[in-house]
Order: sequence, then C-alpha cells, then structure tokens
Amino acid sequence: MKTIPVICYKLKTPVVYNRGTKWEKQEDTFLACYGYHDADENQRFINVLNTDDEAKGMFCDKYRLNANDIECFIHKEQEPFDTRGGIIPSCQK
Repeated sequence: MKTIPVICYKLKTPVVYNRGTKWEKQEDTFLACYGYHDADENQRFINVLNTDDEAKGMFCDKYRLNANDIECFIHKEQEPFDTRGGIIPSCQK
C-alpha cells in the first residue's frame, strides 16, 4: 500500500497513560499532520521547523501545539487514513 510522508513531533517529556496501573505506558512521539507529497521536500521542511524558531512557532500555532513542549520534529511515513466514513468493506459480514 502507498505511504504518505507525515510530520511527527517528539515531546521533551513523555505523556504517561494509565499512571500507576499495570497498563501504564509512555509515549513521546505523535502525529502533527500530513506532510508534503515528496519525502525529500517533507524532510527539508522539517529541517526548517527544527532550526527556525519563528517557523516552529507559526506551525505550532496553526496545529495548536505547544512549541515549548516539543523537542524536535520528525519525518515518518504512514498509510493513508480512510476518510470516507462508513463501514470498511473488509469488515462487513
């Protein structure tokens, strides 16, 4: 299946889920948004976000992220979301 370049971010302090339980888990990397169609162009933009505080601030404002909590931005690839809604054909009985 085709993958799409995305922009992820890594937090300075991980988010802890289910603290104090046997299911406790920490996550520090999250999806910010879809990136550019070209992986190289996506990586160039991420390099700008990681080196230019003004660009980082504008990006974080647009996506409602706290720039002070973000350690860095990361290029990743993922399968596209199915945004059509409804039941996925392979799940129908």
